Amino acid sequence: RIKDAQARKASYMLIVGDKEAQAGTVSVRRRGSREEQRGVTLDAFVESLIRERDSKALPADFAAHRESVADSLS
Repeated sequence: RIKDAQARKASYMLIVGDKEAQAGTVSVRRRGSREEQRGVTLDAFVESLIRERDSKALPADFAAHRESVADSLS
């Protein structure tokens, strides 16, 4: 799955294994990097995306956050 995401040139890959699911966290890998940020809460990840979007670090096609399935789980 990671290889498929790399082929699609996904900006971010969120990896959730058994440990992450149990802890309520994700591991984040940015495109072009093999380093992972481990133990990141989903809220912290979303906040970092919002900061990137607001600072124009992300392309304009990243629209404002709308409620998603992940929001309904909180």
